[in-house]
Amino acid sequence: MGRDDFAMVKAENVSKTYRLSKQNRVEALRHVTISVAKGQSVIIRGASGSGKSTLLRLLGFLDRPSAGRIFHDGEDVTGFSEEELCRIRSERIGFVFQDFRLLPRMAAWENASVSLVPLGVREKDRLRRASALLDQLGLHDRIYHRPEEMSGGEQQRLAMARALIRSPELLLADEPTSNIDADSARKALEILAGLRSRGCTIVMATHDVDLFHPFEADAVYCLANGMIEPV
Repeated sequence: MGRDDFAMVKAENVSKTYRLSKQNRVEALRHVTISVAKGQSVIIRGASGSGKSTLLRLLGFLDRPSAGRIFHDGEDVTGFSEEELCRIRSERIGFVFQDFRLLPRMAAWENASVSLVPLGVREKDRLRRASALLDQLGLHDRIYHRPEEMSGGEQQRLAMARALIRSPELLLADEPTSNIDADSARKALEILAGLRSRGCTIVMATHDVDLFHPFEADAVYCLANGMIEPV
């Protein structure tokens, strides 16, 4: 396949099987093809256990497919080394996990800027960059709070700050509104809409696509039993 100047990320006929034991295995994905253009916003909908999180992990190189190929910016990265995939993840991809995955002993600004530490960014500069971003997300008075001192909605916005601090080209969000109240969910969607208007490529997984109706996604894929179905 030649270089595709329009697709930011693509899964081509991918399958993923988890082997729980010699006799027991789970087919999480089966022959899934999905292409997301640069600047596009895509929703992947489906019930719990349909394969949404697995697909996001494959698109973000957190896992490898059992079969099929993954492309990033037109390049087949399926056979890339872990070091090469890690470099792409850290430089170009942001993740918002369903369970937030915040570091409990770190203050909000430290959580937001943790990915800058391996780059050698000084603490003073990390604090400055994190504070500016947290202020934009309405967390200016929570900069020194630990996750346990924050509400679910505040933790979600903090998780977004951590994903955004390196200005990723691609944002992957797994159920970004599932563990927060309605008002916090609305704020989260406003943040995502702002990113979309600035050209960030966004892929979101959700079980409740109706909640995302105001977001006006460019495309919606439906996953059921590990396979893409017509919406």
